[in-house]
Amino acid sequence: MNTPAIFDAQAILTREQFKIRAKLIEIAAILDRIDRADGAVDHDRRMLEIRKSLEVLSVTDSDSDRAARIQMIYSREFDSHWKKILK
Repeated sequence: MNTPAIFDAQAILTREQFKIRAKLIEIAAILDRIDRADGAVDHDRRMLEIRKSLEVLSVTDSDSDRAARIQMIYSREFDSHWKKILK
């Protein structure tokens, strides 16, 4: 999705830098705890979703809508019979 820029990229980065850094460190710490724990989660669907999400974040693309792409990783496929299923 290509929407017109409302804010200056430099201003947004300046404003959000510490928030981004804190969230990245938090994610890294959680992944470190998982890695250090007993057992393996390499093939767990949830871990695969996390890895896919991190891949989306790592791509620099001016047309990218990272938030929407990550949301779709965690979303179910549309089922036209959803009303019947939820009854």
